[in-house]
Amino acid sequence: MNNQKITRLKKGNVFTFDVPFIMSIKKSPKEEQSLLCEHQYGEKYAFKNETDNHMFFVVYKNGKKLDCKWIIEKETNILYVSIISKWELYIPGEYVIKFI
Repeated sequence: MNNQKITRLKKGNVFTFDVPFIMSIKKSPKEEQSLLCEHQYGEKYAFKNETDNHMFFVVYKNGKKLDCKWIIEKETNILYVSIISKWELYIPGEYVIKFI
C-alpha cells in the first residue's frame, strides 16, 4: 500500500475491498462473526484510529459504524483477520483497497 493510499485512509475516505491480484485460500471466522472479524467484499469501511504499530477500521452497516476486529500492520501492510484466538494473515496483493 503506498503513502497516498494511507493518507486517504487516514482522512476517512470510505473504501471497499476489491478482488485481489493474488488468490489464496485462508481460514475464515464463523459466518456470524465474519462481518466484524474479516474484510468483506462489497462492504463499506473507514479508518478509525491507529497505534504505533496498527491501523483500526469501522464497517458501515444499516446506518451504523461497527468496530472491525481485523487490523492492518503499519510497517508491513499485512492485514490480520481475527479467527477465535488466532490470526490469519493477508499480505499485500492478497487484499486490495478500492476507494469509493
